[in-house]
Amino acid sequence: MYFVSFKARTLLPLEQVSIWTMPLTYAIERAKATFDVGVETGDRTSVCLALRHIIMNYLARGDHLDGVHTSIARGMQFVRKAQYRDVEVILGMPLDYVLFLRKPRSNLFTGDDFLPPVLAVVKPEQAVEPIYLMQFWSRLYKAMAHFFVSEYVAAEAWFKQAEPFTARIPGHVHMLDYHLYSALSLTVPLKSGAMTDKLRLQLKQHLDRSVTWSNENAKTFADKEALLRAEWLRLEGETAQAFEQFEKAIVLSREGQFHHVNGLTCELAARMSYASNMTFAGDAYIKGAIAAWDRWGAGARVRQL
Repeated sequence: MYFVSFKARTLLPLEQVSIWTMPLTYAIERAKATFDVGVETGDRTSVCLALRHIIMNYLARGDHLDGVHTSIARGMQFVRKAQYRDVEVILGMPLDYVLFLRKPRSNLFTGDDFLPPVLAVVKPEQAVEPIYLMQFWSRLYKAMAHFFVSEYVAAEAWFKQAEPFTARIPGHVHMLDYHLYSALSLTVPLKSGAMTDKLRLQLKQHLDRSVTWSNENAKTFADKEALLRAEWLRLEGETAQAFEQFEKAIVLSREGQFHHVNGLTCELAARMSYASNMTFAGDAYIKGAIAAWDRWGAGARVRQL
């Protein structure tokens, strides 16, 4: 029985490290096992942390937002009963993010409508990992909200605010979102052939991280690497090679059912097609983007397109 009491606290780190080498489904299974064992042994801390990780992985996997919303709502009911305020605040952020993507709060779809929670200021010497994670998430989700409505200057500013916290929270799956969308917030607003030495250096850190992850776990990360390579090549003026990488990212994200990545890749491929006077191809890519956003449940993105 003594060893059983530590089972949940062993399964959770296994889930966290498996993300980088195993399919996300495996990580989710480990998080669910942590939840079940924690309930069985009365380990409320592990149960609440497992709920947090389950939601993180659902979003990373591109699960339908309706289902994610239901899971978050149920999870918040549990953590409230357990009086685990940190996890309740953290779960509130993806909840607001999901609601933001499903339906705009007004006729104007803007990242300004996404309001992260006001967090207490804690001195660095008194901070612990949950505090850093909350600070990181509040900035990350705000940045992503701006990114998905094409407010790239605001997105870049919020990603820069999130950057100092990345060293404090290694191993969390949302490092994927940080590197992917930080890079894209720099590339997407620019025209083909606009690469500079400064931008190349900025993008390299994000692409290098994606390459490392893809080499270890291609099923989860290869589509993201291909998308970043496509944008890099587009900015270098290598249009034909960029299209090849866009197509690769579209195929991989569709096979992996990463609907959010598939929708974004189709949308960016459409942009390059239109810029290259390839209207028929652009229209086809846009239809693919709309279908992917719809599969993800991002109604606000569908209406925006």
